[in-house]
Amino acid sequence: MSSIKKCMVCGYQYDGDQLPKCPVCKFQEINILGDYEKGLKELQPIILQKKQGLANRLQIGMKIFQYELDGTKLVDKGESVVLFDTVTTDDKVHWLDDHLETVSTLDVLDAEVYVQLDDKTYLLNLKTNNMKNADYIQVGIAIDIDFCMRMVVKDDSNNLTQSEKVYIFNGS
Repeated sequence: MSSIKKCMVCGYQYDGDQLPKCPVCKFQEINILGDYEKGLKELQPIILQKKQGLANRLQIGMKIFQYELDGTKLVDKGESVVLFDTVTTDDKVHWLDDHLETVSTLDVLDAEVYVQLDDKTYLLNLKTNNMKNADYIQVGIAIDIDFCMRMVVKDDSNNLTQSEKVYIFNGS
């Protein structure tokens, strides 16, 4: 019977009988003897330090779609762009420098976001309501202490909408 472990650093769940450490962040499992709550409290500074170290290794990117008319057909000239080389896990919104034009015919903004950790890429699909009446929007990303990401969109009047939070390391 397998023992499912949840990593104290990144929150990833894995088979603890098969793996001595987390396959995502490589944090070694720590067994706490005695009072679990007291032991966990003593470990908190180490865990927080490891969480920030992991966040510093993340690179966040997004596919930006740009279409051009080529004769009579629309051609995708989009590209994946790096948004951030380092992030924080304080749920603070990190804004993309560029302002994007809105597409008034879309009800939902559907973003293809990637998270690069060392040699592994996690793909996430983040959706939020479109701000159809805005001239332009600005896109931001926030990551919380549990490595859940949300996309935040701000219009030219500073109105905000945001996606649901998605756990980063479930994407593949």
